[in-house]
Amino acid sequence: MSKITGPISTMPNHHHEVPLNTFCDTHEDKLAIKRIQGETDSMGSELIDMCLECYNEYLAYRIKVKQEVSCCDWCKKESTNCTPTRDFEEGLYGRIYDVCLRCRQKQNENIDNHYD
Repeated sequence: MSKITGPISTMPNHHHEVPLNTFCDTHEDKLAIKRIQGETDSMGSELIDMCLECYNEYLAYRIKVKQEVSCCDWCKKESTNCTPTRDFEEGLYGRIYDVCLRCRQKQNENIDNHYD
């Protein structure tokens, strides 16, 4: 069964340390080798424990997802390079947006200009 965290500053797909003798969430007879952060919002996240078989399926899925077109939450344009991003003005535990590379670069420039 997936573990639940409280508010957390890391992003979805972050790898966490697997506690000793933890079993896979899907295959309860196999030891987990990876703990991956799943769905995440301002309230917390789920942590998914995976055996080698499940982790390989997860990696194949991640490669497929990276090739799909999605809509940027900020500019509303379609892109193949959207990634989970927080708005720094909303803090470390704020909402997570799917943001394209162009908007992330623009955000980083704004941060640099703000602190210059």
